[in-house]
Amino acid sequence: MLSSIEKALFLKTINLFESMLPEQLKILTNISEEMTFQDGDILFNEGDPADYLYVIVDGEIEIMKNHGALGEVRLAVLKEKASFGEMTLFGSEGRSATAIASGDSTFLAMRKEHLLLLIQENPAISTAIVFQLANMIRNNNKQQAQLEKPQPEKTPPEPTDTELRQNFRFVVPGVVDIPALSDDPVALLNISAGGLLLSISKKPEPDGEFGISISISDKVYHWEKVMVAWCEKSGNQNSPWSVGLKVNLPETEQDELLRLLEGMTSVT
Repeated sequence: MLSSIEKALFLKTINLFESMLPEQLKILTNISEEMTFQDGDILFNEGDPADYLYVIVDGEIEIMKNHGALGEVRLAVLKEKASFGEMTLFGSEGRSATAIASGDSTFLAMRKEHLLLLIQENPAISTAIVFQLANMIRNNNKQQAQLEKPQPEKTPPEPTDTELRQNFRFVVPGVVDIPALSDDPVALLNISAGGLLLSISKKPEPDGEFGISISISDKVYHWEKVMVAWCEKSGNQNSPWSVGLKVNLPETEQDELLRLLEGMTSVT
């Protein structure tokens, strides 16, 4: 069994928690349960309620899609210090894949309701966790979309200067609070000065304009004139909705946002 100090030192090495201060890690260890599984044990099945976030202390985990059925796919093999089940913090959808122990394995597990309470009571911890989760969720959604809906590569036409300004999409860590579409914060997939691409668990239905709040690089924006431009669902019923939002910003706010985005490293 790991002591509280050993748990804190271990969690500091995990990408999801590496930016936390010692006193924050101490709080996190209080909600971490040590669990062990034997080779072949199933931690959860595809479609099960998402109730825990896991971090591998030792051993391996196989993440399987359509486990035991025709078309079974191994999505990943996760090893020591990998975290998984991060989607527990977003929405109420079930597990998107099955997790199976590959060899005897030990984990630190954090129950969803404990993590949410911790985030609500500790804003600094919330920032550290949510930004990391947004980045992970965006990457997972891209991988899932590639598996379920392969697309042939296309070479777009060379854009003009005007099109380049309007259509550059920036992939940056960010989280959007959007009460009109979701009860929970949602992951930002990419952003331009004129719109956002989000991953949302339920189909968006509002008409007209509504307000959102978005956190990017420790800066919070509040935008009131936002509307759904399109939405699309790919894959099975557990897949999230991809939602494009149109944002009507004054030119001065567009310029400020572009300067911020251009100063960050990930551009697509």
